[in-house]
Amino acid sequence: MRRLFFGISTALASLALLLPSGSTAITTNGYHGSTDAGGLIAFGAKFNAKGKPIRVQALRWANVPASCSGSPYQHSGELTLTMRVNRKGRFHGSKKLPIGDAKVAIAGRFKRHNKRAVGAFRLHGSIAGCSDADTGKLGWEMTKKH
Repeated sequence: MRRLFFGISTALASLALLLPSGSTAITTNGYHGSTDAGGLIAFGAKFNAKGKPIRVQALRWANVPASCSGSPYQHSGELTLTMRVNRKGRFHGSKKLPIGDAKVAIAGRFKRHNKRAVGAFRLHGSIAGCSDADTGKLGWEMTKKH
């Protein structure tokens, strides 16, 4: 029982780190989830008056596994990346990290009346502590948190 509590509290603390401090969009319409490889990922979404998503913003990730010169490596970070959502609920975008030469690319789509989102994430390039980091193409899945 103690181990279960510790595991749950650790997971909740990790998700709390993903919440941006100043962004109301991600706290009121935030999506939180994980990648296929076990890292955490989150973003905010803006909706129109009819409840359709129109923008994805404030991307954050934590403990996303990557390879660094063939060795395991975990990366956490955030980007101010704004992506428009099309009529089919799809979005995509990429941006270089502010430090280093790494590039983050994300693509996804909203599902189940915008309660869930799925897609792909990739980080590759030079980051602090690693000159050739690469996560490969990782799938992710998130649920909406109010």
